[in-house]
Amino acid sequence: MITVALDTMGDFGPAPVAEGAWRAVASDPSLKVELVGPPELLEQTVAELASRPELASLDPEGTVRSRIAVVPATQVIGMGEHPVEAVRGKPDSSLMVAVGRVESGKADALVSPGNTGAVMAGATFRWGRFPGIERPALGVALPNRRGSQTLLVDAGANVDCRPLHLLQFAVMGYAYAVAVLGVPEPRVGLLNVGAEPGKGNEVSRKAWALLSHAGIPSRGNVEGMDIWSGEVEVVVCDGFVGNVVLKSAEGLAETLSSLLQDLSRRPWPGTPGGRGDLEPGAMSALGQLVRDAFRPFDWAEHGAAPLLGLNGIGFIAHGRSNARAIKQALHQAVRAVRGRVLEHLAAVLPRAISANHEGVQNQ
Repeated sequence: MITVALDTMGDFGPAPVAEGAWRAVASDPSLKVELVGPPELLEQTVAELASRPELASLDPEGTVRSRIAVVPATQVIGMGEHPVEAVRGKPDSSLMVAVGRVESGKADALVSPGNTGAVMAGATFRWGRFPGIERPALGVALPNRRGSQTLLVDAGANVDCRPLHLLQFAVMGYAYAVAVLGVPEPRVGLLNVGAEPGKGNEVSRKAWALLSHAGIPSRGNVEGMDIWSGEVEVVVCDGFVGNVVLKSAEGLAETLSSLLQDLSRRPWPGTPGGRGDLEPGAMSALGQLVRDAFRPFDWAEHGAAPLLGLNGIGFIAHGRSNARAIKQALHQAVRAVRGRVLEHLAAVLPRAISANHEGVQNQ
């Protein structure tokens, strides 16, 4: 049985989070979820979920409720609170109690839709960095045109990085892609302004040199278009660039989806009704096609962003996560535990560092 501690206090309270937990547990008999938060509210929420016919139908054998536990927490860290002050000042918050469950070994992984900075700070304080890692990072899986995913590391945790940090991000991303995304030999690329060696600023050039001797499959420098081409499975950059890429991609996908849906509803010339030769069924199919095309860009499809480089397994879900997103996040956590992601990192990191021993000492 794999146990995941789930911080229930996202933007919309515990209801969608608890529903996501119910759906995840119903679909995976090896999963147990600990709902962490106000106990009375959570017990009431779970009872309401159990009374809903569509959710009860997912549990014909009646085992789901026995694999959902409530762990009490009396405090909540708000989205606008200062991360470090919040985790130090609210030790009984839903986040810190959930982090503590992993630290004590009572849970195998953490999922939180809470304050991103607080999740990173709290997990770092309590779990510590993975041996040999200087900077933990955030990973985000982005869709590519091959129908698979490209992992972007770092997606916003570290706005200023040294070459060694980028090397470590590459190794962390490689280990995650093997263990969780199921890619046997993921190719790693360093995001740059050009693919040729020698491109970019001083940090990029030094990171390229380290990555080329890291002992993992490397494509060297890659450009922004390569994130979406599927030519590499892991793209490495500092958190400043990574967050700009992520937010730009989200905004572009939303804009294009909106424009195409508006276009599908406009009158088409050619007939008095304004729809030309397109029947109502064809218009409906066109709208569905647009929705399907942009579904891979829906953050709810990807669940959560992994915390990489910590001595524990954790995922940060979007604060506005619905039940579908939470279900996906929990399944990600299960894959990370089952795939032994920390063991993969432990196997690869020393090799990459030792291969660059002289260069790393100076960077």
